Amino acid sequence: MKTYFIILIASFIIPFIFSFEKQIYFIKNIKSVSKAIIFVALPYLIWDEIFTLRKVWGFSDNRIVGLKIFNLPVEEILFFVVVPYALIFIYEVINFYLQDKPVHTDRKIFLVIAFLFLILSILFNARTYTFVQFLLTFLFFISAYFFNWKILNTKNFWILVAVSYIPFFIVNYFLTSFPVVWYNENEIIGLRIITIPVEDFFYHFNLISFYLIAYNYFKEKK
Repeated sequence: MKTYFIILIASFIIPFIFSFEKQIYFIKNIKSVSKAIIFVALPYLIWDEIFTLRKVWGFSDNRIVGLKIFNLPVEEILFFVVVPYALIFIYEVINFYLQDKPVHTDRKIFLVIAFLFLILSILFNARTYTFVQFLLTFLFFISAYFFNWKILNTKNFWILVAVSYIPFFIVNYFLTSFPVVWYNENEIIGLRIITIPVEDFFYHFNLISFYLIAYNYFKEKK
């Protein structure tokens, strides 16, 4: 069994088993989770496909099973199912054990952060991954300012974001240290935390935030 697939199984197995635990019974939210995954994963997969074609990043053939859909390994597609499932599960566990409370955030902070990342994206416009990731972070915070998403004003959302960096660091360390995923050094800043490109930390924040916003929307709609 190849490295990437093993990492995905290890990330998925415990959240899935405990999804049937009687008190939390996370599996009851599977429709909302599925809708959020589809809604967010599609644009990210298109982005992934384009970057793979342009060799902004790629995958080590000896670390994947070899089955591909277009140019993406099947493991990479499963990544956008396994990771959000596990993190949304953690979010519901946090909600179960910790009473959620509103966080009164001055929306102007989002505006300041947005324009900071806009400036960074301009400064690093020659580095494709850096530019796109900083631009996406700008779009996230500018939309947070204008749309005032309710979930961003809750304590448990920010707890989840903080806690999620623990599994993120473990998974990304293995993905980038073997490496399973390689990065074109001409398309990133080159600053790494151990083996993880600094851009990945912002990628993770945006990814989990979009998934949680979508999940919260579909769950409330249901």
